[in-house]
Amino acid sequence: MKNTFFYLIFLGIVLWNCGSEEAKLQDYDLLSYGVPMSIRVPVDSPSVKTSDGFLGEKEVSVKAGKGYDLLIMYAPASTSDLAQLKAEQVANVKDIPTFSKIVEEEEAGFVYESKIDSTTSFYGFRYIRLQGDQRYLFQSGLIGTFSLEEVNKMYASVKPQE
Repeated sequence: MKNTFFYLIFLGIVLWNCGSEEAKLQDYDLLSYGVPMSIRVPVDSPSVKTSDGFLGEKEVSVKAGKGYDLLIMYAPASTSDLAQLKAEQVANVKDIPTFSKIVEEEEAGFVYESKIDSTTSFYGFRYIRLQGDQRYLFQSGLIGTFSLEEVNKMYASVKPQE
């Protein structure tokens, strides 16, 4: 009887830990902010702000909880060639003085590492979605530094759910 109790407690802990990350994310519709799609955000009351970018594009900033700071920029697409749009973003990131390396790369996006010095690294990402004649660029927020785990969570949250 005593062993059964401990097995039940252990099973409860395992089940709670297995679902904890996914349970902390919720679908969030961005249509009312000019972005006709949904992303997954932490349940910690997302804060969303809109603004006009420096180059005429529209910007939507989504912040939720610690380590979730997302910037979405959208404008008419200059091309429907996703590879070209991604190559432009890779080139832009490689121009950042602290850029170190591309950590992960996919057809529509990538995660990269930046290093301030030999002991301090932080991460960012870029992800592109084409919809109609619009280009949507998702990236980690511009203020603050993010761990690889935080960036991977944001990166996964903006990719279409399959």
